[in-house]
Amino acid sequence: SPAAAAEAAREIRIAVVDLAAAAEQMPEKKEVEARVQAQIEALDREVQARWKELEKLNEGIKTGQKVLSAEAQADQQATSIRKEKEISEYWTKRSEEIKRSAMESTGAFSELIRSSITEMTKREGFDLVFDKENGRLLHASDRFDHTQELLEVLKQARKSSSTTNSSSATNAPSSKGSNRKTL
Repeated sequence: SPAAAAEAAREIRIAVVDLAAAAEQMPEKKEVEARVQAQIEALDREVQARWKELEKLNEGIKTGQKVLSAEAQADQQATSIRKEKEISEYWTKRSEEIKRSAMESTGAFSELIRSSITEMTKREGFDLVFDKENGRLLHASDRFDHTQELLEVLKQARKSSSTTNSSSATNAPSSKGSNRKTL
């Protein structure tokens, strides 16, 4: 059709963007980094305070060894071990929560970047958009989408493959009476 021919003949408009630089300049990224840093610092302070409490408990166990019964000493040592495990588990759990929250926030502003690239391509008429840093294709207009053609080729390949397989199966020698041993 004339419209398809005109579309094919149209020059290709290409844009290159520096995603890393764009992300660095986004206020959302800076806000996330500041929030994560504050959460990590608060977690560090809290865990350090818990470790100090545990150290005091352990010092009390050492000084009380002369006056406490063996059973009371064992109870205090078990409490110390339990508290140490709790501190480690708390640190791990909170660290993972902070990381997950940061990743969710990062995902949100990554989506903002993607939608902004789409908006830019529509407004400016770009056909292809690449990342300056790694050359990765970020956007391709629909005129470059040949998925339907690929599906047709795959369909034809399956048809010819099934025809070839069925004809080779009928021409294959029979295994009856074969002297081959199977493993």
